[in-house]
Amino acid sequence: MNEHVAHGVEQVVLDVSSCGGEVAQAKGLYKELSLMGFKLITRNIGEVKSMANLLMLAGNERLAVPGSTFLLHPIAVEHELEDHSRMQFDLPTLERTLVRHEANRNQEQVAKYHRWIGQVKREDQELQEILERETALPKAEAIQLIQAAQPFDAAFALRAGFINAIASSTASRAAP
Repeated sequence: MNEHVAHGVEQVVLDVSSCGGEVAQAKGLYKELSLMGFKLITRNIGEVKSMANLLMLAGNERLAVPGSTFLLHPIAVEHELEDHSRMQFDLPTLERTLVRHEANRNQEQVAKYHRWIGQVKREDQELQEILERETALPKAEAIQLIQAAQPFDAAFALRAGFINAIASSTASRAAP
């Protein structure tokens, strides 16, 4: 995208329809897109779930087509287990497992789960701060929306400040 800036591009439309992805990558993209030297219009053209919401929130102007949906949910982290399989853990699961390891006095596992819990809490806090900064949602409502893990439509997204308008179509607008 830096090439666009170098060539004088003033506006970019980023159509988003994604199930999300890794927290760290999404936060990195959000920061990069937020700092671009052109007007970024993000547009939900289907479903924007999980960390893909950060791509939407990076836009200077945020749109959603009718019928599009959004979904936020509590953050989960993926970690490798002893058998080298990978598994996602949300905060309640991590906390329950920590209690079990504490009862068994497995200090190595206790330390590992404390690190993972700290990571989830930090990432959760960062997501809440982004939502509070980029939307019209007060912190308590942002937390409720995340915990509910229920899809919401473009009309709710507009009221909540996730988007600035409901687009009439997916046809790209030409730069002025």
